[in-house]
Amino acid sequence: MRISHLFIYPIKSGPGIPVEVAHAQERGLAHDRRFMVVAPSGKFLSQRSHPALGRCSLRIEGERLLLEADGLAPCSCPLTPAQGPELEVSVWSDTMIATGVSDEVDAFFTALVGEPAQLVYMPEQTRRPVEGFDGSAVSFADGYPILVTNAASLTDLHGRIEGSAVPMLAFRPNIVVETDQPWAEDAWSLLRSGDTTLECTTGCERCSMTLLDPARPDRPRADGEPLRTLATFRRDESGKVIFGRNVVVRDAGDLRVGDTLLVG
Repeated sequence: MRISHLFIYPIKSGPGIPVEVAHAQERGLAHDRRFMVVAPSGKFLSQRSHPALGRCSLRIEGERLLLEADGLAPCSCPLTPAQGPELEVSVWSDTMIATGVSDEVDAFFTALVGEPAQLVYMPEQTRRPVEGFDGSAVSFADGYPILVTNAASLTDLHGRIEGSAVPMLAFRPNIVVETDQPWAEDAWSLLRSGDTTLECTTGCERCSMTLLDPARPDRPRADGEPLRTLATFRRDESGKVIFGRNVVVRDAGDLRVGDTLLVG
């Protein structure tokens, strides 16, 4: 099987950026979810409650992250900001120290979501462990460093849904794998490409974010798809609706679109 697409999401709950090459490292793909938008309390903001986060446009030019949105002045910040003021932030039940980025980007996100908001960055000295996996850390992602999905599984899902197709980006994967067998990911343990080794951990629990079209995040699907159909045949032993596999990085290295992935 081969890698068909690679995506990074520089800002948690922000748009994805397709890339041809990505460096897989302990916390995930390089530049993935190292930024996050938070309320004054430090709690993270999500497209579930603030769909406007999906309306901004992100791109990387050199060592800077450029942000644009209709009606707002564009702005940018370094991909690795200098040490800013420290503050405590939270992702679900985890709390950690992040650093502020700049007043300019704070003003951008405050205007975008319509309430006070701040962009923060996870510095190297902040280490957020992956629950149940000693020695592994994660960025501001929900729980695991990398999400891998199977294109054949999405094709199979489309055959079961009566309404319109669901774009793969609605599942927010980092690595999309092209195989001949839908749901083959259930049996994956290790994935290897060159010197890079990924360990598959759990199925990825899906939430209402999948109802949002990445192109129109302010208009969730009224038919409840894909969750409605997934719930009929893709529940794990605890009853969670699953699509894709969470993985941790065992051996760091580069991944490229077109690379062959070997299953261990």
